[in-house]
Amino acid sequence: MRQLNRKQKELLKEWFTWNRGKCSLTKNNVQEIPFELWERLQEINDHETIYQNISNYLNELLMELD
Repeated sequence: MRQLNRKQKELLKEWFTWNRGKCSLTKNNVQEIPFELWERLQEINDHETIYQNISNYLNELLMELD
């Protein structure tokens, strides 16, 4: 599967909600993700566009805050 699945989105949304006041959470918010979360996301569903898909999803969450 070349997109984020439900479990990955849940993990990212949980991390985003928990950390939105602690991290810069800008357009480069993918770089804020801890290594352990990256590993978990890749274990669930690793694909060649995972970085871009995560970035897009986090940007969507960021836009919802506006």
